[in-house]
Amino acid sequence: VWVVFFIGVIEIWFVYVHRHVMEGTLQHFLTWHGEKVTPVFNFSTTIVVITFCLVLVLVWNAFHLHRKEPEVLAAGSSYLLVFCLVVTCLLSIMHGSSWKDETSPDVLLSKETNNASTVTSISESTFWNWRGGTKSFASFGCSCRPNPDSPQVPPGASNQEDVPLCFDVEHWKNESHFSYNGGSFVQDCSNPRLGVENNAQEIWNKCSAPDRRSSFQKEGSTAFVFGHSASEKLRVAVANAIGGEFNILGYACAMFANNQEELKYFSYLTIEADGNDPRLSRINFSGIDDEEANKVISDNDAEQLQKKILALSYVQRIGELLDEHLKEGDIIFFTWTPPTVTEPFMEQAFSQLGHIAKSRGATLVLTAGMYPGKYIEVDFSWDIEEFLKHKQVQESFLSDLATTHEAIVYWPLFGKEFCSKTKCTRWIAGTSEPALLLNKDEKGERLDTWHLSSQGEAYLAPYLCSFLKENSLLDQIKPDEHTIEIRHDKLQMNLAELRDGPDQYHFVVYQLPPHLQKSGLVFIGTTYEPLSHRNLIHHISLYKCTHFPEESPGVGKSFRIKHPGDGIPGVCDVVIIVHGNEQKDQRFPLIDGKQYGVLVETEFILAEFHFKSPVDAVAVMGTTEEEERAKETEIKELQGKESTIDSSGFMLKLISQEEANLLHFPLKYMSVITVGPELELMLNVPPGIPSQKVTSVCPRECFANALDSIGATELSIVAMQNHAHLAPSAVYGQVYNHGEATLDIVAADTNWAERLKKTEDLVILDRPIPITRNTSISITCDYNTTNRTTNTRLGPTLQDEMCFLYLHISPPIPDLYNCWHIDESVIKSGRGNECMAQCGKHSIQKFNLPPGASNWRSSTGSTTERAALGKHWPTLPVCENSKSS
Repeated sequence: VWVVFFIGVIEIWFVYVHRHVMEGTLQHFLTWHGEKVTPVFNFSTTIVVITFCLVLVLVWNAFHLHRKEPEVLAAGSSYLLVFCLVVTCLLSIMHGSSWKDETSPDVLLSKETNNASTVTSISESTFWNWRGGTKSFASFGCSCRPNPDSPQVPPGASNQEDVPLCFDVEHWKNESHFSYNGGSFVQDCSNPRLGVENNAQEIWNKCSAPDRRSSFQKEGSTAFVFGHSASEKLRVAVANAIGGEFNILGYACAMFANNQEELKYFSYLTIEADGNDPRLSRINFSGIDDEEANKVISDNDAEQLQKKILALSYVQRIGELLDEHLKEGDIIFFTWTPPTVTEPFMEQAFSQLGHIAKSRGATLVLTAGMYPGKYIEVDFSWDIEEFLKHKQVQESFLSDLATTHEAIVYWPLFGKEFCSKTKCTRWIAGTSEPALLLNKDEKGERLDTWHLSSQGEAYLAPYLCSFLKENSLLDQIKPDEHTIEIRHDKLQMNLAELRDGPDQYHFVVYQLPPHLQKSGLVFIGTTYEPLSHRNLIHHISLYKCTHFPEESPGVGKSFRIKHPGDGIPGVCDVVIIVHGNEQKDQRFPLIDGKQYGVLVETEFILAEFHFKSPVDAVAVMGTTEEEERAKETEIKELQGKESTIDSSGFMLKLISQEEANLLHFPLKYMSVITVGPELELMLNVPPGIPSQKVTSVCPRECFANALDSIGATELSIVAMQNHAHLAPSAVYGQVYNHGEATLDIVAADTNWAERLKKTEDLVILDRPIPITRNTSISITCDYNTTNRTTNTRLGPTLQDEMCFLYLHISPPIPDLYNCWHIDESVIKSGRGNECMAQCGKHSIQKFNLPPGASNWRSSTGSTTERAALGKHWPTLPVCENSKSS
């Protein structure tokens, strides 16, 4: 009886119950998304346990029937039945733990299923690199050294020595040529195994290869490599091309969309938009409706049913990975080989994937990922024109799709790159054994055109890098910024001497390493140590030295010489940059893909520290009331000290021209021109004067000379900044265009008292101002000395005055580091009518401005700037003479 009963139970399970349980489970998982359900029973577990119980009961019954013990037989069978049910439940619950997060159709697949679907290896470096795991071709600006025998070279090919070979045969020759999942670049991270065992985040954690980019660059960009099995090898090309700058996640599914209907599953990925920020949109796997679910489960072919569920699972995992990790600037590579005849749903599928990419500011790159053709003999030869034509026809669907969708780009993968001048063969062009383009089948008898070899993918990498760069899919790869610090090493300062005597100038010489002896200064900041010394240091100047100054006791050692403060005349007197104590740290801009930086072209640089005695007036330069109170406290402490120790200095960041060249990185050099009076007679204002305008001119003659010296016709003012002390009411610059007879106001502060409450900031211009042979520039300060009892003269202390306009110009003219004029009518008390300009190290120029130049019209016709200046404009006529041409 018991035997018949258990046989009946098993039959009912197999014939009816199991089918309905499986269909119901499948229906549930295909229809609902995001719900976490732990199954009570697992089919394989149930079969094993029931079979075990059946055998056990049969043995029990046979034994006790033989002994004629019916009471023991019945009781024992009941106990065994209860025992088996308990064990079955326990095993099912234990087995259910591995299903705990599963919400996708791949839960129905056996764990033993191992359909070649793979993810990238991270057990080793996922791409071959040249500098300790930190570089890819993108790290060199897609530059590489071409192979001498290769008939084709990548667009970024260069003869520079410090870039990698475009294709290093010796490195790649030992990679496997057999089977697409062979070689050192594969790890057993596969779907459905990963699909069943791991959720999307676990796939990411286990199988993504982190980027190696420097911290100053944008972090976290990812290149996703999806598609059929060809994408597994494509990941090798992607990683070699951009793996130094991107995370790489390769997640492939063998035979995906081999049944073209599987592409329809992409319609189940939907975008849930965020009204405030599109970048926060959600990507959901919505599940399929009942009708479609019935179509899936109606397939009586177990193998086909398994493939459908696998494809659904794969699409769902893609959606989850993109939802969690897709960001602006990311790239999604997808491999798919179009059939001869395409249908509308195929375009709809990839359009949906393109919309998903666009919703996050990413780009979808479509490629066939394989050689045009199927298995072919080991020896073959295509005419290059025939090959290219065949490929163009085969992949026209992908190229057409890219032209109609702004977030989709088509990469042909390869064309003539793999061919000689006339033929396309099994060899990588310009190489021989073992540089096979394609894998072989397991017997080595035929070439597997579905899957390129690792050698073939590596050969493609620099071409891919250039393709991405040409399509603006790579951020500009910047060279490293090298940080150097120039500071005093515990300089002993006599504060009593500083209070009672003139200002002091202390120096430090720094020797640049060879790779920075031509470089761009892209960042400058000051470090005050202790912080209170921001009240002692008026400014720090950086000078270029022609050689090591004999006055210095050694590199990095502080020293002092007595002179007014212009570097060391004849040795270190060309100004690189000046940084005042009220200036914020300054970073120069990246404009139109070009990094601006102040030119540093020397072995030795001199840092000049201008120390002054702290006075109460400096407190007005604080940016906040709290800052002012802090400075007042610091000043009182300094005023009560007899001595102090200073370790203040510069922090500089430089980009090497040599390293910029390697990356083809555009480094745009600037130099600084200081426009303003350098002679005390040109800035001397009596006390009690409510308004006296002081103007200094840099005439067109100086600019014409400078342009001739570098063979240029035009300079650009990229940034500017004005500087004065406490007495002005207003400060502004003016740009004269002699050809058009126009005058434009720049760098204007119409209320200097308010300006003093702010830090000094360099203004980066949205539109650079051109300087030609017809340009003159002036700076005007309108002084109010009604609260002073002595003359206000040019000088370094805050009770003295300055009136400067700092111009950052490009291209650089280091010898034109300052520009100012002397007016005979001023220095000779009205006698004489000529003006002479000091043009840095260029020759002194005699000049005059045309009569009425101070009232020329604005080039834009605007009067807004002049109205804002009010009584401070116009300036008094300066150097205006009828003799001017």
